[in-house]
Amino acid sequence: MAQTVIERFKQDKIEMESRFNDEKENSRKLKEEKGGSGASKEDLAERDTIIHSLNNEKKAVEEKLRAQTIELKRTEQKLKFSISQLESSSKRKAPVTPAGQKSPEALTKLLEQSNARLAETTAEMTERRKEAIKLKQENTMMTNKITELERKLAVADKKAA
Repeated sequence: MAQTVIERFKQDKIEMESRFNDEKENSRKLKEEKGGSGASKEDLAERDTIIHSLNNEKKAVEEKLRAQTIELKRTEQKLKFSISQLESSSKRKAPVTPAGQKSPEALTKLLEQSNARLAETTAEMTERRKEAIKLKQENTMMTNKITELERKLAVADKKAA
């Protein structure tokens, strides 16, 4: 389940990067078409539209980051709960009669299974943390891009006025 969530986030990220590059290319083409002339009302409106769409994408990325952070915390809680249950069950088990005692092989197998689940959960947490960091970086990048576009729009407004 976690792997599918991560894959979905990766696909969304690729899609957003594609949109961002398309918008960047469109902006470059518009600049070439205008040939350095003053910004027209259509150009300003298009920039406003681009800024608005980037703001929406930024909000979507922030929401995904929040959801993933919540899921990461939930997984960490499950891990802590499992570990505490394992520890409490091992403490509760007092030496029993030899007839009810598990063999060392069975206990070893149980320990290996628990260790495998622990390793799997730890790996999942690590992946989610990495993805959260990537989303934070992407969020920062988009914020910077929006700020840059707003600054350019303000300069273009001043030139148009």
